[in-house]
Amino acid sequence: MHSSRSYPFPVFFQWIPLLLLSVGAQALPQAPVGTAFRPATEPVFQLDYPAPTADKPQSKLWHMDGCWWALLPRESGPSLWQRTDTGWVEHPEAVQGLERAARRADVWPGDSGVTAVGLEDYRKTNTSVTVFRLTRVGEGGASRWENQILGELAPPSPEDAIETATIMQDTAGTWWVAAVAGVKVCVWTAPADGTLWSGPIVLSEGVAPDDICVVTPLPGKKMGVIWSDQVREGFLVRAQDDGAARGVWNEEAAIHVGGKMGDD
Repeated sequence: MHSSRSYPFPVFFQWIPLLLLSVGAQALPQAPVGTAFRPATEPVFQLDYPAPTADKPQSKLWHMDGCWWALLPRESGPSLWQRTDTGWVEHPEAVQGLERAARRADVWPGDSGVTAVGLEDYRKTNTSVTVFRLTRVGEGGASRWENQILGELAPPSPEDAIETATIMQDTAGTWWVAAVAGVKVCVWTAPADGTLWSGPIVLSEGVAPDDICVVTPLPGKKMGVIWSDQVREGFLVRAQDDGAARGVWNEEAAIHVGGKMGDD
């Protein structure tokens, strides 16, 4: 199963309405035949944390076991939500013990759960990112959720703060996390079990402190890191064949440069 990158809209701090879930989800693949959802004119639920879907590159939704799931931030940490016939239901047991450092998460789903990378703050103040996994064990009413922290990833230096991060697994099973740390575009990597992380590898340096990036699958069994560069007014990419040695990357390529492009 593959994750699709989504770009949810920012929301107001007071209401924190989840517009992506109440409106945008209507355009996504529908629930099984016989399940009807009423259109929502008010927030379908609210959270106690500002701008829960504001991270532009992050995907917080996935489809598993015939329904949609969402991993969203609370003040206390991440929260797991399931869309049921009667509305969105929270599963607090799934994230019990996970700290606030994991609350703003990007997800990559598997057959029985989701692997995610999370950050504590929505501003560029994070000094590390947390990789963790939520796994659904058992079936039906007897199922339960378990969680595991897979790694704490640090930037090249303590001064290189991070605003947002994304995660993916390539077709060879290798895990990748990407983030702009300070003014450096960085990636970290781990084997298929996700428990032994190495890096960071710096793919580019000298972007603006406000720039961000995304790691994503590319056609032809490749993966790539795409980032904004407000200094050069552009969007750039570096790619790698799935399964290649971690240090073997294609040369930096410009998607577009000039014309005041590049603001995230």
